[in-house]
Amino acid sequence: MKIKVAHFKASSTDFSVILLASNSELTAEAMKSVGSKLPKTIQRPIVIAAKSTSGLAFYGQDDLVNLIDEVKMAQFPWKVLNI
Repeated sequence: MKIKVAHFKASSTDFSVILLASNSELTAEAMKSVGSKLPKTIQRPIVIAAKSTSGLAFYGQDDLVNLIDEVKMAQFPWKVLNI
């Protein structure tokens, strides 16, 4: 399975954004499911994202979501990983 991951370093924490399929639900259950399948090398905590009509929609810790909410999709340092 291939996933897109973007790693971010904030002043107080490092975290990852995981891009899900456009039709994915951004819920606590989806985040738990994705998190359980990720290898240990993926930086935690994670924020899950999905494409929406207005860009990207996010789910995760409020402070992390607020930090990346204004970033355009093209600016994310995406890497494709096989898991």
